This record gives sequence, C-alpha cells and structure tokens, in this order.
Amino acid sequence: SPPPSNGATKAADATKKAWSLDQVFGNQLNLVDDDKRDVLAAFLERRGKPPSADINRIKIHEETATDPATGQLTKTTLYVVLDWDKYSYQKTRKKKAVANAPPAAAASSA
Repeated sequence: SPPPSNGATKAADATKKAWSLDQVFGNQLNLVDDDKRDVLAAFLERRGKPPSADINRIKIHEETATDPATGQLTKTTLYVVLDWDKYSYQKTRKKKAVANAPPAAAASSA
C-alpha cells in the first residue's frame, strides 16, 4: 500500500494524473473539472468506480467552429462512455449546427 500523502505527494499525484489523462485524451479536456478528472483517473488506474461517479458518460470537450464543407457554425461535443466492468471506454462525438450564431470572426474575438 502507498505511503500516506503529504502536500508534495498530492501535488506529484495530481501531476501524474494529469499526465495520464492527457496521454489518453490529448488536449480535448476543456470541460473536465477536478471531480471528472478524479473519476477518469480512477477508471484509467482501475481503482474501481468511486461513489461520486454516478454517470458513465462524461462530457469532456466542446468547441464551436465553422464547418468547412457547409460554412455553417457548428458545436462539437466529445463524450467518454465508460464501461466499469470491462475497463474499456468509447469516445463519442455529437455535432450540431448553432442556431442564430454570430459570424465566426465575431465569435472568436469575444
């Protein structure tokens, strides 16, 4: 069993978790707060489902951009669906047009 954590160890652990999550999900984690990060780290380390993990589908990233094919402003949302029994996951993507959106140049300057 690991030694008790002190402040420095917790900081090192947090850095290790961040590195592990970044290795798996890259920079597509702009919606992941500390609670979601802890759930994903527990999953990746196969520590079992934490009591706070009441969902198996976690929204991890969202961005708005102009679709080059249509010129329409779209919102793309990425989710991770966790299978705690098999410790497997699937990344899913939901893409939808943004209604009544300002032009992309105005949106990016805001």
